[in-house]
Amino acid sequence: MHTKYLKPELLAPAGTMDAFRAALLAGADAVYIGLSEFNARRNAQNFTVEALEKACDMAHLAGRRVYLTANAVVLENELEDAIDLIVSAWERGIDAVIVQDIGLMHRLSTEYPQVELHASTQMNIHSKEGVLFARDLGASRAILARELSLDEIRELSGLGIETEVFIHGALCVSYSGQCLMSSLIGRRSANRGLCAQACRLPWEFRDVLGKEIQMPGEHLLSPKDLCTIDILPELIEAGVSSLKIEGRMKSPAYVAVVVGTYRQALDRAYEAPEDYAATPAEKTQLAEAFSRGFTTAYMEGERGNDMMSYTRPNNRGVQIGRITALEGGLVEIACDKTLVVGDTLEFWTSRGRFAQEVDSMLVDGRSVTRAEVKDRPRMIIRRPVAPGDRVFRVRNEEMSSAAEDLYSDVVGVPRALDITVDARIGSPLLVRVRDEQGRIGEAYGSLLEAARTRAVSREDIEEHVGRLGGTPYTVASWDIRLDDGVGMGFSQLHQVRRQAVDAYESALLAPWKNRVIDSTEKEHASKKPRTVRTSRPVEVAAMVSSPEVAAACRKAGASIIYVPGLSLLGWADKEDCIPFLPTIAHDSELDEILSLVRDREGVVADNLALIKILSDKGVELEAGPRLSALNPSAIAVLQDRGARRLWLSPELSLPQIRDLALTTSLPLTLTVIGRQELMITEHCELMSLGECAQTCKSCTRRKTEYFLRDKKGFTFPFTIDSHGCGHIFNAIELDVVHAIPEFIEAGVSRFVVDATLLGAEDAAFRVARLRDACINREFASEKRANTTTGHLFRGIL
Repeated sequence: MHTKYLKPELLAPAGTMDAFRAALLAGADAVYIGLSEFNARRNAQNFTVEALEKACDMAHLAGRRVYLTANAVVLENELEDAIDLIVSAWERGIDAVIVQDIGLMHRLSTEYPQVELHASTQMNIHSKEGVLFARDLGASRAILARELSLDEIRELSGLGIETEVFIHGALCVSYSGQCLMSSLIGRRSANRGLCAQACRLPWEFRDVLGKEIQMPGEHLLSPKDLCTIDILPELIEAGVSSLKIEGRMKSPAYVAVVVGTYRQALDRAYEAPEDYAATPAEKTQLAEAFSRGFTTAYMEGERGNDMMSYTRPNNRGVQIGRITALEGGLVEIACDKTLVVGDTLEFWTSRGRFAQEVDSMLVDGRSVTRAEVKDRPRMIIRRPVAPGDRVFRVRNEEMSSAAEDLYSDVVGVPRALDITVDARIGSPLLVRVRDEQGRIGEAYGSLLEAARTRAVSREDIEEHVGRLGGTPYTVASWDIRLDDGVGMGFSQLHQVRRQAVDAYESALLAPWKNRVIDSTEKEHASKKPRTVRTSRPVEVAAMVSSPEVAAACRKAGASIIYVPGLSLLGWADKEDCIPFLPTIAHDSELDEILSLVRDREGVVADNLALIKILSDKGVELEAGPRLSALNPSAIAVLQDRGARRLWLSPELSLPQIRDLALTTSLPLTLTVIGRQELMITEHCELMSLGECAQTCKSCTRRKTEYFLRDKKGFTFPFTIDSHGCGHIFNAIELDVVHAIPEFIEAGVSRFVVDATLLGAEDAAFRVARLRDACINREFASEKRANTTTGHLFRGIL
């Protein structure tokens, strides 16, 4: 047994009540669920407030916990509704709430300190100072980024705050909270629970001349699924508090299979880590539940091609055999696994893939419902196939049916109760129930008298008090104290038994049922008052990646030059510019990154860890756009932690900017020209070109321009930084220079041309255009053709 470490919680997903029951019955210690709003899976069925209360009762009666996902960014006009929803859920029994928005977390921790808060992985927590920022903001648990190694997880799990890591399920190719692809292309923001999963679509890899380069597959941004069943002892040893399974969009059967498999494996890994090994049957069960192929990914240092599913973005199941013959309209399959009617098979042919359910099959000329491994079943296949084609099973009928049997028509997690019945003449009838933890519930009936006709027997009592149908309880033992000749109606036995069970449940649920946040406390939850904006001079700035472009932009009228930090490291002259520090900054990278800050008055910090570090050092900082400060409370958090200027999020609209400007004294910066960054990836897209030495700083591939092209013909540039992170940019350039007067009127005082992908001439042209618009405000520029206005005139959904 891992006596040095606490046994981690097994945390399961549930998007429906059936999935919730499946999670509990399969052995989850806790379940995370969402309501219809403010969560990162708004397309799941989710729960009503009433269903949430029933789910909490079911879990608490079983000794389990329930977490509410409120892991989405919150707009100013939504903040009070989000708080009210969370408070309502807390009063109905949730044990913690998972939060992404730093403004929402601040409000909850200060106004409702009894609400337990978990910092979402959407907060981009991947370093010590990021964990400590979450702790200081009021979180009792930090859900870590998926891009961490086991060694990093171990370091972050010893900081006096619980940690949670994902152990199974879908992997996002982008850092969580840093993907704007779905948002900026189709308004469906991943930070608002509406990700369209553009990463799973086909992409072409093209060079600077537009020539397509052949790749291992066309799904170049689609990772395999995470599966850590082989390394559970290492995760326990790392000190992780909670092991999380992804999948609120998955079926109840999937939840039942995956949770049940990990329950058994985790128990063995904790009890006997030195003897632990995941069994082939467990791995097969996980693959049959759903699999794009499995990987431990970043936990074991894999960030290249082996973690990617280039050939397909969806469930591949498990291979069960090959086609061996075609005869008389029937297809013969040599199976290496049992096959049953109801299974869904996928056939991999030279013409592509297709799926078909097995509705009938023959073995040795006889119709069968089950074919064993030794058999060669024959069946009708409705599309062309050929001998040698591979056959995969993507739905296992027997496994799915067994999983459905687990949770169907079940009212809760079974629990055995010891039952005492005291039936003595002259005393009231007593029924007491007691569980294995010693918790009791009891109820009394009327005074008992001698029987006038037939006396009650022990068998009568066991039959009628033992009628526990409609409850999750069974009888563990009986203690019946019965006088001879006692008489009573069976209805009294039924009633007192019900009352005893009700008393038992009420005692168990009392810690949650008595929760009420006093209304006077709610009245103190006042909004941040509106302020009068101070008029500031309008400034033109440029973001550049080379000294030559910086010089051209200065000459064209840019008074301020920003440089991405990792680009600035290679500059000989680092003066007269402001470092824009990386959004991704692992602990191992911090010394190099912070070397840019020495003796500087200004710097842009674009993640929470760097905000904390620089604030503690007293550095005057600007809060970057990737911090998703979309409401006054979030802005106030950043200002309280040292921000002296705010870069506005690309997910804000002009009306929202106008409203936010009235709530803060911070000067505001807005990028108005440039390619907007859509994704930041730990996986390097250049690895798909072939073997990689992972010497990122000296990589020659990084010096060549490449692009990703979607099926609509749009071309997306991308770059790889010196730390190996990928940065994918929008196919269409942002340009809202024509609306500069409106943004000035709204309160923006500094405007940025993002020229990181531009040469000197193109950058200078855009800076000059912006400069002219700022000077001659009454003469509005025309909107440039083939550009986008992003969210500035439409907003996010």
